[in-house]
Amino acid sequence: DEDGRIVFDGANPNIAGRQVPLNFRFAVPGGAANLYELGSEGTLWWSRYDDKVRGRGIHSLLDRCTASRSCPKIMETFGSTEIWGLRISPEMVGTDAAADVPLAANVRRYYFPGVTHGGSAIGGISLEGERLGSGGTCRLPGNPNPSQPTMRALLKALVAWVQGGKEPPASAYPT
Repeated sequence: DEDGRIVFDGANPNIAGRQVPLNFRFAVPGGAANLYELGSEGTLWWSRYDDKVRGRGIHSLLDRCTASRSCPKIMETFGSTEIWGLRISPEMVGTDAAADVPLAANVRRYYFPGVTHGGSAIGGISLEGERLGSGGTCRLPGNPNPSQPTMRALLKALVAWVQGGKEPPASAYPT
């Protein structure tokens, strides 16, 4: 906040590879942007990275909270759709794709291979678990590999990390 206090102790951005370009002329709500289109114009990485390709210099999503020492503990989670459809790649390798952009010390990243966007037809998670439905609205059956069990375990790990300082599982994502 304005007094330098931590606003969020922990955060779990899930499936958030970019901003959604909504409120402008000729917007494509629900569309996935390319690197130079609206939705990708901002900073996409957690640690400081030199965006030479776009001439934007060195910056990160956490610059302001790093300066005030008020950054939350972050567990970023995403599935295959974010790589293939929403193009999360610049977040992982920057705009020049020369090497992986290292994660900040307070960030963990987890990839759920093969899951649908959001992880299942039901969506949402809880600390106690939930009963998965069998329905779906598509012609083919839903993906039998939901992300809820892993999301639930990671949410419990995030709570333990924030409340007691217990290190969460190591990041797991393609490099």
